[in-house]
Amino acid sequence: MRSFLLSIAFFVASLAATFAQGPPLNGTPEQLFDAGLNAISGSAGSRDYLAAIEYFRRSAQKDYGPAQVALGYFYEHRPDRSRRSESGC
Repeated sequence: MRSFLLSIAFFVASLAATFAQGPPLNGTPEQLFDAGLNAISGSAGSRDYLAAIEYFRRSAQKDYGPAQVALGYFYEHRPDRSRRSESGC
């Protein structure tokens, strides 16, 4: 009985580790877009703009319109640049 409970605990732990990794980078365009939104909003703990851009890029490559718009927005308004460096001052 003890070995059975240990094997179930190991199985549950392995499932938790699998789901904690986040969405796969080869998911559907909608899944990738949602993952990008989650990365921006910080729902996974902290905001990760680079991960969001990667998710949006992969979704946009699959011809998902909202991801293409989001990716265009990031290229237009890059959050890693300050306004001072854009104006040349």
